[in-house]
Amino acid sequence: TQPTMDIEKLILPEKIKRELLINIDNFVKKEQWYIDNQIPYQLGILLYGPPGTGKTTIIKCLAGYLKRPVVLTNGVCSLEFSCKTSKNSIIVAEEIDTFGIDKRELESNSDVEKSKNNLTDDFIKEFRGAALGSLLTAIDGVIGNHGRILIMTTNDINKIDPALMRPGRVDLKICVDYLNEETFNSMMKKFFNNHSEVKGKVKPKTSPADLQNDILLGLSRGDLIKKYIQFDL
Repeated sequence: TQPTMDIEKLILPEKIKRELLINIDNFVKKEQWYIDNQIPYQLGILLYGPPGTGKTTIIKCLAGYLKRPVVLTNGVCSLEFSCKTSKNSIIVAEEIDTFGIDKRELESNSDVEKSKNNLTDDFIKEFRGAALGSLLTAIDGVIGNHGRILIMTTNDINKIDPALMRPGRVDLKICVDYLNEETFNSMMKKFFNNHSEVKGKVKPKTSPADLQNDILLGLSRGDLIKKYIQFDL
């Protein structure tokens, strides 16, 4: 059994964390409203942002907060089956922009006359487009699954087809970004009891994973500040 993760300790800008929790709480509390208005009682969330910024951590924290199991899916058939059978669960489809596209599978297909080094973006895009209809059908065709929460993730929201992001499929979009001054200080306070807020610009593309790894390696508070903070001269 995995330890429960405390959502109060989740490293996110407070405004974004508040938006996430308000929407989650409203969804949980308004079940009868959905029923009365004949609206499918389902919630779709898209978490988007660079690798290492905490999308998976958010999912784990929400699972603990809602006391719901997490069901991972890795393809359209898996998603459709999980959505139909996993009631009151958090169903997760990671890297939704490449969902169901396995380059190894494409390479082994005798109809695909392309080598590993010659699989072009256009070819992948065409293959993905053919699978989009199946993906939308899987999401839309689960009206009977009362109470399910579907969380999709992507590293690049610009790769998501607009059809996938319409309300009813994605009800809430949350940007999970690199560290800024607020989240850097929050993370430092989490690990260093004596941390006082640092006023300075966090160096570009500093992810929570980067900072946490250096903390685990034993870097001191001062060394971390030197490494990740730019001070105005």
